[in-house]
Amino acid sequence: MSRAINITNSEISMVLWIIGFIMQLVVIKQVWDLHLEFPGVIEFVMMLFLLPMASLFFFMSPAWINYLISKHNLFLWIDKITNPDYIGWVRATRSRQLRNHIVKKGPLGQTKGRANGVKADVINKGDYTLTLPNGNQAIIKNDLLSTNVNLEHCMHWQMVKKHHGLVGYNAWAKALSDGALTFENVEVLNE
Repeated sequence: MSRAINITNSEISMVLWIIGFIMQLVVIKQVWDLHLEFPGVIEFVMMLFLLPMASLFFFMSPAWINYLISKHNLFLWIDKITNPDYIGWVRATRSRQLRNHIVKKGPLGQTKGRANGVKADVINKGDYTLTLPNGNQAIIKNDLLSTNVNLEHCMHWQMVKKHHGLVGYNAWAKALSDGALTFENVEVLNE
């Protein structure tokens, strides 16, 4: 099974901590051997207490930030996607929250992901792909649409909505005057 990111920054962080922890274990062993040779010296006992406590704090610093990265699923914003078969989603949910996903690309612009545990494929039309600060490519996805969101089109739609109304008589009258109705007036009245 392929991964979107080869090695994450969280994994690198924990490997560096493990190397430092092994070095501290060597120091603890050396101090313990010295304590056995010279019993009763309080400095050795204090060092034997301080070194494991330092190891605990060394562990907590990368573990805390890695926990937050995993909890909030920020891998899209932190780690570079190295597999070209993957792309990012910046998903706007119905409850007005943003969620980040790394999803697999499919044929003809299809992106195969999951939203709230359910398959949620989206068609990437290719007209509005974002480049994140770390170089990852992402599309904006809305839970109410089956295609990616184009913010330039949304801006124009907001202007039309502001002047002519979203749905209703003003919008219909404007479409009628522009000759942009999908159906003829007779067909609309018959329905």
